Amino acid sequence: MYESLTKYLDVFKEESYGKWVIDENKVHFPYVRYTEAIGKFRKDIMAFVDAHKEMRLKNYYAILEDLGIERSTEAMAETDPESLDGQAVMALIVASMRGERFCEGFLLRMFEEGCIRKWLMRLAAIDRDAQAEK
Repeated sequence: MYESLTKYLDVFKEESYGKWVIDENKVHFPYVRYTEAIGKFRKDIMAFVDAHKEMRLKNYYAILEDLGIERSTEAMAETDPESLDGQAVMALIVASMRGERFCEGFLLRMFEEGCIRKWLMRLAAIDRDAQAEK
């Protein structure tokens, strides 16, 4: 089910996911320029959200709130994905992506701390378990 996203586990072995761009003339606020792979990943996340409306991932905040997970990098990073189902893990991924709109570099931090990779590994395990049950 999550193959369109877990395929990035091999891609995200790189050390750099993006870099901060700082305008020396101080005309523009600093921002992150993400790698091409991250851009594709973000598009695939949105395609997954649109294709799986039954998961209610556009309500990612409510999903996390119901689980008692705050939308902060610290709380999200400390959450053990092994105890979560696919919807909850996807809510963490979507929240990380959407967090970028409110806090530049939010998604970069989640990549650099290994959270996205850890969550993708959990989704891959969920897929493996589902295949084993068949």
